[in-house]
Amino acid sequence: MSFPFAGAVTESRIELGLLVAPGQTYGQVYAAEQIELVAPASPSDLARLEGANDRPAQIRIEGRETPMAGRVARVGARLDPRTRLVDVFIAPEEGGPADLRPGLFATITLDGAELDAVMRLPAAAVSGLDTIHRVSNGRIERTRITVRTRTADSVFAEPFDAAQGVIVSPVPDILLGRRADIIAAPAERS
Repeated sequence: MSFPFAGAVTESRIELGLLVAPGQTYGQVYAAEQIELVAPASPSDLARLEGANDRPAQIRIEGRETPMAGRVARVGARLDPRTRLVDVFIAPEEGGPADLRPGLFATITLDGAELDAVMRLPAAAVSGLDTIHRVSNGRIERTRITVRTRTADSVFAEPFDAAQGVIVSPVPDILLGRRADIIAAPAERS
């Protein structure tokens, strides 16, 4: 048996002496130069990318120390009704590793658009969707901020007046307006 591409057999049901006929399925093969990685992404993550197609990707494959480069080949057209995620197809750059095989797990990193003039807060500092508590004139107050984007552990907001400091732990409503003192210098802001 021969194939019109360079690849490998991933499954075979052919045994020595078996009579084969056209049109029957006898296994699976893949073309090594056309292998793609599939990564699920939420619609909100895709929106933050402001266009994912052809975006550079960093691919870290299980068992490999060094990452490899890739590009987003395309974004799936359908939202999975169960997971609410969309498939993103990433193609390794030319000359990708020969040991890239179907079924391997990988971690994919895509850089989104660069955000100008944002403040990064720990996720714990934001209550609800857009509320923070800060110390202003020695008193605890609540204020709303404009959130630009979120990650698992950070919130990126448009610049706002942090006054004497942002409180990063939950604040019960009963403490609003009460006196507060800053007992530690603020960490370096990034």
